[in-house]
Amino acid sequence: MKKIILPALLLFFFIPSTPILAWESTTITSPPPFQILSAQGYQNIFSNGDVLIISRFHLDQDETGNDWCDMLLNTQGCASTPVNPAAPEQIDADSITGFSPMLYELYTGTGVNKILQKQTIDVPRINRGLIGFYISDGSGSGVPYGGIGTHACLQPNQSIWPAASTSSVGNGCLNIIWSGTKSNLVTDLKIEIQSLEDELVLPKYELLSSANLITYRGSKFVDEAVPLLTRTIGEAFVIGGNRAIEATPVPSTSTLALQSSLNTEYSASPMSTHVNSVATDYFGVSGRVFTVILTTAAAFLIAGVMFVKTGNGSLSFISAMSIFSISIFFNGISIGVLFTTLALGSLIAAGFFLRKMPN
Repeated sequence: MKKIILPALLLFFFIPSTPILAWESTTITSPPPFQILSAQGYQNIFSNGDVLIISRFHLDQDETGNDWCDMLLNTQGCASTPVNPAAPEQIDADSITGFSPMLYELYTGTGVNKILQKQTIDVPRINRGLIGFYISDGSGSGVPYGGIGTHACLQPNQSIWPAASTSSVGNGCLNIIWSGTKSNLVTDLKIEIQSLEDELVLPKYELLSSANLITYRGSKFVDEAVPLLTRTIGEAFVIGGNRAIEATPVPSTSTLALQSSLNTEYSASPMSTHVNSVATDYFGVSGRVFTVILTTAAAFLIAGVMFVKTGNGSLSFISAMSIFSISIFFNGISIGVLFTTLALGSLIAAGFFLRKMPN
């Protein structure tokens, strides 16, 4: 029996996979409705001389025809009324051209003096959210704080839709409203989060708590716009930086606080994007399901190898749980599941040792 366990476990990693095609620009021939709703600029946030740009946007996910929900890596929930996508933060590239459908851009100057300063294809989600740019040296990078004519644009990728019109101020672009420093950012960010809560028709205090602090779920929108911003302006969040707050906790029906914090950190990292891309393109599952499958397979593989080599079941269990514990940092197996499994395993092990003890 032991001779076939190891080859059987190794065989799992050699199962062939095929990329899964998503939406095509030959089917969705024009960009669905979109809006840029705000564009504000700040200075001296992480260091002196830096510039931070934050915008609120809307990519309509519930049109009667083709909408942004049809352009996700995972379209589960897009057929419901109203739509309720399982993974709204996973916008897919066009399978014909390979390009991402939307661009967020920062320009300085107007007319013949208009210069593209920054551009990203990483619009974080459909429906409503926040997006931003961070410039470590504003003046040195050509984007000085307070510059006249500086504007942010959200526009369709003309490499996919050549006939799509180029955004201009008032039509997909907004002039930057220069709003101050860190203290102003804290105030304005809370207003933006409250606007998101209202526009998304979420329960009261879902994104902004009764103590006027941004909640765990609200912090995800902030981290999508500017990763690690929660650590810099911790006073704006329920938990942020090294600050301990004294506020009445608002009951939550979601995950544990530690789990939410770990998930937010992971979502803000580039690894989450890469894992989601591999999982959906080659395996047809979400990034979280892929992480769970991968860590489970690795745990059973390590446990099998350990059992084959030592014949010790307890050591095999400990080895498997060590691998499982890693996945909590990658939005895989939840902390609750991990500790429940540990508790059940401990009970089984205790019963085994008690039976082995002499009367």
